[in-house]
Amino acid sequence: MEITILFIVIAFITNNVVISQIQDGKNLLNRSILSLDSNDYYHVSNYEFKCVRQLAICSSHGWSLKLQLRLNEFQSRSREHKYLLFSTGAHESHGDGMLIYLYQLKDVAYLEFGLKEFVDDQFAFYWQIEADLEINKWVEIIITVEKHTTSSGQHFQMKIFFDGYLYKETEIENYKEISIFRYKQIHPKATVIYGNNSGLAMIDNIIYYERILSDEDIANVSLDIIALGCLKSNDRVHQYIIAEVFDDWKLCRDKCSNRKMKIALYSSTTGQCGCVQSSLELDTSFNYDKECNCSLNELCSNSEEWHVLVVSRIIDLVDTEVGLDIRIADATFLNQGRTRVQRNEGVEMIVSVKNERNLAALTVYGDIEGQEFTHMETNSSEMYITPGVVSLSWKNEGSKKVNFRADYRRMVNDEMSEYRTVYVDVVYVKTDLPLKCVHLSSDNRDGHPYQNFTVQTYGSIPINCTIDFGDGDRKTNVTNRHQYYTAYFSKNYTRYGQYNISTQCYNELSVNTARIIRTVRRENMNKKMIIHKNLAETSEATRFYLTSRDDYACQHTSHLRLRNAITNETMKLIQRKKMLEVIPDESLPAGKHLYQLACGSASLQPYSLNIQPAIRSLDVEPSKSTIKSGQTVEFSITLQPTLDLTAILDCGASKIPLEIIHIEQTTDLAPILIGNCTYSTPGQYYPLISAMNHINSVNQSVHINVDPPLSQFEVDIEDLLDINELTVTIRALEKTSYEGVFTLTIINNINERNQTMRRPVQLLESNNFTEQLDVNITTYGQQILHVRGEDFPTIREAQARFTVGTKITKKPQVYIINQLGLANKDFIWVDIQWINGVGFDIEIDYGNEKKVVLHYGQFISNAVNRIMKKIDGIHHLQWKITAKQRLQIGYRYPKFGTYKIDVTFIQPTLELMRIGLKCSTVTIVDVRSQEEETCFQEHKFYLSSLNSLNQINSSSSVLLLPHSLQHKLEPTILTNCSNHDFIYSFYLLFIDPSLWKHSRVQRYSYHINQPFEEKFIDNYCSEFGSKSILALEPKSLSHGYYLYVFTIGRDSSMVDFRQYIQPIEITRSDLITKFGGNETIKNNNEEIHLDFYLRTMDPDNELERRKLNFTLICYPEQFQSLIFQPNIIQLGSSRPTEANAQNINEWSIQWSHLNLILHRSELNLQFYENQCFSSNVKNDKNRKSIQFNSDRKTLTINEKNLMFDNGILHFLLIVRHLNDGRQLIASLEVDKQLNFIFDTTDLSALEDIMNNLEDLASSNPKQAVELITGVADRLNQMSDNNVRNSMYILI
Repeated sequence: MEITILFIVIAFITNNVVISQIQDGKNLLNRSILSLDSNDYYHVSNYEFKCVRQLAICSSHGWSLKLQLRLNEFQSRSREHKYLLFSTGAHESHGDGMLIYLYQLKDVAYLEFGLKEFVDDQFAFYWQIEADLEINKWVEIIITVEKHTTSSGQHFQMKIFFDGYLYKETEIENYKEISIFRYKQIHPKATVIYGNNSGLAMIDNIIYYERILSDEDIANVSLDIIALGCLKSNDRVHQYIIAEVFDDWKLCRDKCSNRKMKIALYSSTTGQCGCVQSSLELDTSFNYDKECNCSLNELCSNSEEWHVLVVSRIIDLVDTEVGLDIRIADATFLNQGRTRVQRNEGVEMIVSVKNERNLAALTVYGDIEGQEFTHMETNSSEMYITPGVVSLSWKNEGSKKVNFRADYRRMVNDEMSEYRTVYVDVVYVKTDLPLKCVHLSSDNRDGHPYQNFTVQTYGSIPINCTIDFGDGDRKTNVTNRHQYYTAYFSKNYTRYGQYNISTQCYNELSVNTARIIRTVRRENMNKKMIIHKNLAETSEATRFYLTSRDDYACQHTSHLRLRNAITNETMKLIQRKKMLEVIPDESLPAGKHLYQLACGSASLQPYSLNIQPAIRSLDVEPSKSTIKSGQTVEFSITLQPTLDLTAILDCGASKIPLEIIHIEQTTDLAPILIGNCTYSTPGQYYPLISAMNHINSVNQSVHINVDPPLSQFEVDIEDLLDINELTVTIRALEKTSYEGVFTLTIINNINERNQTMRRPVQLLESNNFTEQLDVNITTYGQQILHVRGEDFPTIREAQARFTVGTKITKKPQVYIINQLGLANKDFIWVDIQWINGVGFDIEIDYGNEKKVVLHYGQFISNAVNRIMKKIDGIHHLQWKITAKQRLQIGYRYPKFGTYKIDVTFIQPTLELMRIGLKCSTVTIVDVRSQEEETCFQEHKFYLSSLNSLNQINSSSSVLLLPHSLQHKLEPTILTNCSNHDFIYSFYLLFIDPSLWKHSRVQRYSYHINQPFEEKFIDNYCSEFGSKSILALEPKSLSHGYYLYVFTIGRDSSMVDFRQYIQPIEITRSDLITKFGGNETIKNNNEEIHLDFYLRTMDPDNELERRKLNFTLICYPEQFQSLIFQPNIIQLGSSRPTEANAQNINEWSIQWSHLNLILHRSELNLQFYENQCFSSNVKNDKNRKSIQFNSDRKTLTINEKNLMFDNGILHFLLIVRHLNDGRQLIASLEVDKQLNFIFDTTDLSALEDIMNNLEDLASSNPKQAVELITGVADRLNQMSDNNVRNSMYILI
């Protein structure tokens, strides 16, 4: 089912392609609805083809026409004929466009493709392209017409393609100007197409495209036209095969087209390609079948079949060189360069034209048969001929001039015609002349073995001459044509000596002879005469053989020697005709020696003997015996010293060409590089190295194992939190085993190579083709691991990104330590503190002056407080680590001015975190304007606040500011300069208590959540200005220790400045309570409420009372000196001081005189008394009469339980903070009002009152006075108002 579905889809796609092609092009000629006219032409309406109808109305930039054409055989014509095959209307005077003409003259025919374009109503431009095609062969033609813009304007250009390849294109500047009669409203209505298939030509499948066809469309030629068939492989095929191998037959055809070949041969089995020069050579060399067993587009197992493909049907026109040639068929007519004939004797002249297809007419004129004139006559006749044999004869004697003229259709070397002239001497031969004399001469110098002889005589024909060369050899020459006889003879003498040469000539009337003597002797040696012989160097004398060019005859054989031409030393030899066996007396030394064969004193054949060592001990050394496919192996050889060495390297692969090198001399056993082989296919190879010289040749083979290449692989890496070992996983994407060395390179985010290492890697089936490597990482941030394996050219590479570090999640703190400095002197320091994050970089923009990036690895490993320096030209940078997560960076500005600093953190993931500095402007002062005197001395600065607990002096360096109060910090500077010229800047730092360097008396019990050692308070910083007061609102700052950093300068001279640092402590406020005062008990059984616990408060914040200790002491006033010693109780708040760090009172409590009557440990509450309560309360079981309210935390005491006999009771409250030592002392005085009720009628009661008054006066005079005064007032009231009978007296 799956196969069926796939087939349907493919068929559907194919149909779509066909449909789209049909829709794109329009069929121009439909033979089923059209008929031929009387002249065998079709007339097709061009209404639907607007580019064909008129060039001017073509909507696109051009159009294309595709057709198939076949030229039929034609009859020979004596005159040139011109036939119209196709025209869009250009053949008419009022039409433009494209046309095709067929020209025919004799046996030559060619096509003319023309393009006509209107210039105006009277003239048009005409371009033409000529082509000569083979007869009876189908050709696919594509014509494109496209508009081009040139310097002279816009013109159309025509291109002609034959069988998918560009033939020619019109050159816009090379045109003919023709006259026309154009009417704008009149244009051709039809396209004219030749339609007689049995006549001149056949035209079929004419498709019109209203666009320019693409290169792919043009190259897509139908196989029905270009595929001729197949031929069987034979010995002749191999001489046409080229070196390249192709996977597609189209590539083979393209290669043959580039080589200007007409036929391509392609094997679909091996991919081999061959090219044939012409169709004629194909037909004469091969027999091929039109049917093939294998498809051209599919792989076939039949290796014996070659597909025959047409590359081009074009016959090349030779129109670039002349070619008129006249030759005499019989050379005997020639006598000293002229043609000599007898009367009525015909002479044949061969007339040939090299560029015959360009020939328009061939004419012979002058003194020819039938039209002879005297010298006084100037006219001559003409006769048109065809190339071939022309026979001419003359009746009269004399000198005849025959002219030949070739007229060409196209210009040849700027000429349209070519001329040749032949001179003929017509003579009358007499028959009664005996031989006058015989002349015998030699054309060579005496002594030369090769001699040329010339024999001349005069007489009636026939004349017969025989020459005797003096060595028994004779030659004869006879002539029946010329009475002036000349004959040439040659002889090569092989023996030395003197020869008598004689010749004898005779005719029917007489005989005559002549003689000459020639001597053959030794000639001087020259380079061409030397016979070269190569001989192997031997340690002993060894016979060797030489050959001679001739079988030299020597009078005595024993006189024949081989003599050294320089030393005259001789060697014996044995002659066997041309073979000489040389018998040396000793071994010949290496080198070249010149010898000469000598017969006695006569020198004969020279020899050059080249003595050199033979090739011995050849050893081949490959650079590798096992490689991966695609890699290269270098081959070297070692051998014994020799000369003129030629080495040939055969890699053992058919696709790798041989490498041949020549080595003049080897002197030792050092390796010699011969070449290299690159193997692209895995397998076993046996490369062969052949070493040869003039003596011998030696072959040596080695075994090379080519494994499959390393497959593509991928790399996996996990991010690291800090520098550590990184686990790299390398996984092969193909299951191909590999063992080798990989190169690992780590590159940071700015493309800098941090480290490179090489590690062995095994990708085997046993480890599932996966390897894990541990790599030590020493750098932070986002990085790239580049992994490279294998060697060129099968290099495999992969890379992966990873990050070392953690992201900053809490914003770091950055502030500028000093905002003012001198150019090229002072460093502007930036303090940076961070809470978390690893591997980040810090970018500091120092305004327009410099931008610095400090990498995490540059500072994190530095020692604490060790200053690191970096100098970049005029830019000086310093940094130091002051704590684990604190960094200070200093920069020295080279120029004065005002700059704004910006700090950005670059996360390990390359994300940016901008800080946004507060008070980020720095001022750099020109150091050249520095004054000697300054307005600001070292210890002349004080900071004050009206609500501070102290003033800065020599004994108190820390300014104490209560937390709950407002403070306006104002600097006081002791200086002689005017304050109106001062400008200020300041900022505030919150200091970790553990780092506080100043003395302190208060330690805070609670934990301070301080992330930084020094916290920069953003709201309390100021850039340079006139503002000098820092206002701290109540409770705006938390308790703790602060540094107030204050910089002051002069507006008129910024070079005079100073920075001061004032320690500040935001301390706790004094405790307060509403407990205390006076209270009077007016009624019996009245209760007093002691609510000191909840009414004691800390103005700074909500008080945690569990950290307070409450001690309540009750005593009569007169016993105070007994309990407190000395009796100097100071009520109110107190705190620890530097002098009294524990806040110890100056008095002490005598606890032995006090009784503990109440203790509540959960409230840190103790209640002591002395003479305040009646005895029954002091008893433990009656203490419940002192009531304690757990909700309100109050004590309730009934009046009846108190004892006022000893006077006013004092309730002294001592509250002490258990952590910070603050103390609060408050006192409540309680007394009781005495009420007396008596009857006014009973005055005896006054006696008792007076008795009591005496007792009261003795115990408490003050109360007694008050009592008496009250009684008096009451008595007066009673006497005046008389309203009651009772009175009340207050004690």
